[in-house]
Amino acid sequence: MADAEKAATQAVAERQVAEARLLEVQNRVRELEQQLEDNGFTDEEMLNRRLNEEMAHERDQYRAALADRDFALDQTRTKYQGVFCLLILS
Repeated sequence: MADAEKAATQAVAERQVAEARLLEVQNRVRELEQQLEDNGFTDEEMLNRRLNEEMAHERDQYRAALADRDFALDQTRTKYQGVFCLLILS
């Protein structure tokens, strides 16, 4: 059971790291937008396309990280459910 708790704690920590990274990227995008505005860059369409591409990339990475975490949790849960069943049947 301690391993399951460790795995769950690690999964939560990984999710928090991924969420923090997403916030960092969003803040960086805002900073870049401000720099572009300060420099007189007015091609809004190009800026929006680049921002959308970067956000889509970050979302994909975030989803992949969550999928990996969920898979690890499911594997851990399955393992310990089997162990638990064996203990009950013993």
